[in-house]
Amino acid sequence: MIKEIVRLNGSRIVEGTDLILIVRKPAITLPYIEMERSVLHVLRKAGLTKGSTPPPQQARKPYRPGPGGGKPKAPGGAPRAFHCQ
Repeated sequence: MIKEIVRLNGSRIVEGTDLILIVRKPAITLPYIEMERSVLHVLRKAGLTKGSTPPPQQARKPYRPGPGGGKPKAPGGAPRAFHCQ
């Protein structure tokens, strides 16, 4: 259904755009018209439809080293293990 929605609305989508749409399981119960409305809404919010405004770029947070600080722990220079959160 998603492929068909994108195919039929291709003239509204910005050219040269590759899309990856991940649909959650409850969406399979939606009627076609609601699914189409939802897909177009997401594309508009992302600025991917012709005439829509792209969202403002968010500033990235500066890099902050983790608990190990990226510094070797052992005197021989062996790298310290990091805990990913």
